[in-house]
Amino acid sequence: PISKMIYTSTASKTVVNTTSTSTLINFGDGTRTFQKGGWTDYMTFKYKAWGVLSTAAAAPTFQFDVLMGTITLGTGAQNVGFSLAVDAQWEVEGVITVRKANGATGNLMAQGKWEVTDPTNNTPAYRVPMSNTTSTPGFDNSNNAYTFDLRASMDTADPNNSITCTNFYLEYGN
Repeated sequence: PISKMIYTSTASKTVVNTTSTSTLINFGDGTRTFQKGGWTDYMTFKYKAWGVLSTAAAAPTFQFDVLMGTITLGTGAQNVGFSLAVDAQWEVEGVITVRKANGATGNLMAQGKWEVTDPTNNTPAYRVPMSNTTSTPGFDNSNNAYTFDLRASMDTADPNNSITCTNFYLEYGN
């Protein structure tokens, strides 16, 4: 299989002190927007992101969402279980397969996960699935362009609750 890097972030992005869902992808090299008609059946995309998060005295729940345009392909939320953390490492990764690219029956299948490391002992604290176990209807690349996005939110707004994406890439292969 041929793999090609199509987007790499070149700047960090931080979401802090908010319960609103916000993008974690900042400036980069390449494109995350796919023009209409540009995909074929059975294309596969892989994405991976790394970063750090910090928490207030009350451990918050963080949520990651993966989207293609307005279609949510995966979501996963977890209370991190530790408070007053500074720069706890996290990573998100997944795969998206275009089962049918065009027409009224176009659909995608996605699987992914996110993990966070407990900063007190540098061991994995949680692995949270981000799955869409059924095909996603409504995907029609013949008439629409789609932009890949990775978003994050937290359940409590606090100036000490933050999540930063330091590295991100998106690649595809056939």
